[in-house]
Amino acid sequence: MLPTLLGDANQRQHHYLYWEYQGKQAVRLGAWKAYRASVESEIELYDLESDIAEQRDVAAAHPEIVARIAEIMRTGRSESELFPLVPAQRRKSE
Repeated sequence: MLPTLLGDANQRQHHYLYWEYQGKQAVRLGAWKAYRASVESEIELYDLESDIAEQRDVAAAHPEIVARIAEIMRTGRSESELFPLVPAQRRKSE
């Protein structure tokens, strides 16, 4: 992303962007942004072209997009003992 921030027009386009932090996950896929507060939570879906403030969760109206993003959340990450998706305190209680 640095080339874009520096004004380089040759930045490689990504199919999607994926983030995770302490059990939370987010995906940006074109105009769509999805968020999941924990691995047990439902995926929230927002259309950033018409709802930049993320006020309307449209997941129920777009199950095909939610399914695609759920797959990205499952496969777009690498397991890591240093950075587990599920924090240690939650894993111990399961």
